[in-house]
Amino acid sequence: MEKSRVEKNTNISKRDIKMTKLSGSQGGDTAAPQRYTRNFTDATSVTVTHNLGFIPKLVCVNHEYDEVFYPKITHSSVNEFSVSWSIALTGAIHY
Repeated sequence: MEKSRVEKNTNISKRDIKMTKLSGSQGGDTAAPQRYTRNFTDATSVTVTHNLGFIPKLVCVNHEYDEVFYPKITHSSVNEFSVSWSIALTGAIHY
């Protein structure tokens, strides 16, 4: 059995990766979920008040958008979360 191979695409720049509002519907009246980004600079923690009324999934990436990192995540409510890590980083949280 041949294993699949994943290659890093080095031709993608930071400006090629952006979060966009999704609209429209798929199969009835269900609209696609809206996506958000919170950028941060030289931070060891970030608190986001999103007021979505639910706990969103999130992804944290470094400033070059080439490495996902896994911070400590605390959801203080269905409208707010905090992320923290051990060293100062610059990047973005997509949720």
